Amino acid sequence: MKFLNKFNSITAGANVALLMMVANAQASDWAAPAKSLFKDLETGLVDLAAMVVGVGVAGYGIWAVLNGRIDYSRLFHFLFGGALIFFGPAAARSLLGAG
Repeated sequence: MKFLNKFNSITAGANVALLMMVANAQASDWAAPAKSLFKDLETGLVDLAAMVVGVGVAGYGIWAVLNGRIDYSRLFHFLFGGALIFFGPAAARSLLGAG
C-alpha cells in the first residue's frame, strides 16, 4: 500500500510538471521557428515553380512557332498552373486564417 501512495504522488508530480511545461511552451511562442521555416520554404518553392512555368511557357511558344500552330488548351493549362502557383499559397493562408 505504501508503494501505491508513492506512485500516486510521483504521477501527480509528473502531471504538474508536464502542465507547467505546456503552459511555458504556449507562452513563449514555441511555433515561431516552424512558421518562419514554412514561410521561407513557401517563398522558395513559389520562386522555383515560377521559373519552371516561365521556361515552360517560353518553350511552348518556341514549339508553337516551329510547328505553326498553337494548342490553346495546352497554353491555358500552363497559364492556369502559373496562376495556381502564384495565388495558391496566399489563398490557402487566407482560407485557413494563418496569416
